[in-house]
Amino acid sequence: MENNNNEQNETTYVHNDEGTTIKTDTNINTNTINQENKDEKGFSIAALIFGIVAILLSCIWYVSLISGILAIILGILGIKSSKRELSIAGIITGVIGIILMVIIYVAVIILGLTILNNLGNNIYNNLDDFEDYGNNFEDQLNDVLEDYGEKFEINYNNNNIL
Repeated sequence: MENNNNEQNETTYVHNDEGTTIKTDTNINTNTINQENKDEKGFSIAALIFGIVAILLSCIWYVSLISGILAIILGILGIKSSKRELSIAGIITGVIGIILMVIIYVAVIILGLTILNNLGNNIYNNLDDFEDYGNNFEDQLNDVLEDYGEKFEINYNNNNIL
């Protein structure tokens, strides 16, 4: 038989009870076996790449979340391949990317709420100072006019200061 690229001939010898040896040829289709391994290896490599993207871009929530989920799914699909370590690494990096994204956004929300709370407290605490300033402004203006009012005559009709 011809040896095709997609098939391999395997010769085996079987001994029967009578002491004779029988030669058998078995064709193995290597194309389907190699195709399955290539797909699973591709899943493993893609899982690791998506996991790394999830970590590096964890500050962009939608990229990190989608990349992390894809890394986990592809890592699970590629776990049966010969690149099992890459699949596991892809799953781990995908989970780390999602966790980093959650930590970053929770920290940003807490920081924003803290800043808004402090700003509100400062405005509320300083309202009394603004009221005092408004009440004292008239007194201060009257004091200035008493001290320097004799030196200046204000012509209100012409808006000129003489």
